[in-house]
Formats: sequence, C-alpha cells, structure tokens
Amino acid sequence: ASPRGVVCPQAWNGLLAHIPRCPEHPEEQATYFCATCECACICAECVVQKEGKHRDHEVMRVPHAHEKLRRRAGELLDEASALEDEFTNIVDQLVWRRKDIERHAARGRASVKSAFERVRTQLRDREADLMESLDLFESQNLDKIDSGYTEHAERLDELRVLQADLRHQCQNGQAVEALNSYVAAKKAITGLTFALRSDDQLQTQPPEEFFGLSGSARAELDMHADGLA
Repeated sequence: ASPRGVVCPQAWNGLLAHIPRCPEHPEEQATYFCATCECACICAECVVQKEGKHRDHEVMRVPHAHEKLRRRAGELLDEASALEDEFTNIVDQLVWRRKDIERHAARGRASVKSAFERVRTQLRDREADLMESLDLFESQNLDKIDSGYTEHAERLDELRVLQADLRHQCQNGQAVEALNSYVAAKKAITGLTFALRSDDQLQTQPPEEFFGLSGSARAELDMHADGLA
C-alpha cells in the first residue's frame, strides 16, 4: 500500500491514460483547439514550434473553445438533424420505389405468362385443326386408293382371262369362235384402256382446307412472334 497522499505508479498511469492526448504528439496533453482547422484538439507544441502544423493559426484553450463553440455545435446538430430528415425521405422513397418495381415486375410476369398461355392454347387449337384435316385427308385418299386397287385388280384379272382365251381360240378354236373371241377381247381391251386413261384415283392432293389452316397457322405464329419480340 502507498503512504497516505502518495499516488502509486499504477494508479498514476491509469489517470494519465484517461487524459486526452495530442494526435501529433501522443506524449503531450491536448490543451488547445485550432479554430482555423477545426480539427482534433492539439498540444502547445503544435502551436509554438516553428514546424508546428498550427503555428500562426487561431487557437484557443480547450475550455474557452468549448464555451465559444457550444452555439456552433448546436447549429451543427440542427444541420445534422435536417440532413437526417433528407436521408430519411430518400430512404423512404427508395423503399417505395423498390415496392413499385416489384409490383410492376409481378404484373409484367403475369402478363407474359398469360400471353404465352394464350399463344399455347391457340397453337394447340391450330394443331388439332391441322391434325384433323390431315386425318381426313389420309382417310379419304386411302379409301379411294383401296377402292381403286380392288377395281384395278379385278380389271387385271379380266384382262388376263381375255388374253388366255384369245390365245386358246387362235391356236385351237374354230374360225367363228376365234373371230368372236377376238371381237370380244378387242371391245373389252378398249373399255379397259379408256377406264385406265380416265381414272383419277391416283391423283391425291391435300384438301384445300388443309392449305388454308396451315397458312393461317403460319400467319398467326408470325404475328405472335412480332408481338412478343
């Protein structure tokens, strides 16, 4: 324990640690305020030294400067308060702006989704129409081809029978029978030839409604592409 009235070194170091120090000379106590620079408090060395940063400046002792600048500190607080209001207003505007952008983006997404859904629905309808037209085209033409195949197969069989009979009559038959067979064969062959030349069962073209639907579908696709570009 230290004698009464004597401060021990540890306690003295603690007191010194709480004394404000000069930023330029940490070993010196900050006892002056430079009114010219309005920077952190300084020591006497900064004021009196030839190379001191605050030599020839307007300096005041800390207590005097404190009293003198109390009113200016109040003005500074008022300025800071007004600036705070401005920042608050800007922050509020940014918050509302963010919400506004989010609302616009949400509406835009919903609009795009709805537009593409309409396009998909229209495309499905057009696809169904085209598929139905193609199914009808296929069914009608296959029925026509099947019918023609049966008819031509029968005519082919008839022609083969005529050939066989004509050969037989010419080689082995009587003159009258051979001549009659010739006349009948010629008449039959003329009829078969005419039927073959006038037959349109091999002319299978897509129906007109198919061309109309496909053209309409292409036009609508182009229109949707232009509208969504």
